[in-house]
Amino acid sequence: MTTNKDHAVEFLQMIVAHKIKEAYAKHIGKNFVHHNAQFKSDAESLMNAMIDAHTKNPNITIDIKNALEDEDLVAIHLHVKHNKEESGYAIVHLFRFLDGKIAELWDVAQEVPKDIKNEKGMF
Repeated sequence: MTTNKDHAVEFLQMIVAHKIKEAYAKHIGKNFVHHNAQFKSDAESLMNAMIDAHTKNPNITIDIKNALEDEDLVAIHLHVKHNKEESGYAIVHLFRFLDGKIAELWDVAQEVPKDIKNEKGMF
């Protein structure tokens, strides 16, 4: 049985593989909303922003560190790098699912500093 966590992970993997429109068609629910303050809250606005970001940074990579599921909520903790040279970002995506589709999305990001004082690192 495919879980909501599986759907969230596949959605992110499709995004990074430049299959953004396909990811939205497969995983985004009809009344989807997101809470990224940089864009309008609808699916199309966020999808277009992702397409634009991947056009500017075609070598984006993700490394999923943790994936947690609790009923209709899924949290994915990952390391995102726009290119090999940068230290990247620590990001947590929080998905709310409805009927097997992503209904709502939040994200929190922190840039990984080049000089990390914490000997355990961010991951």
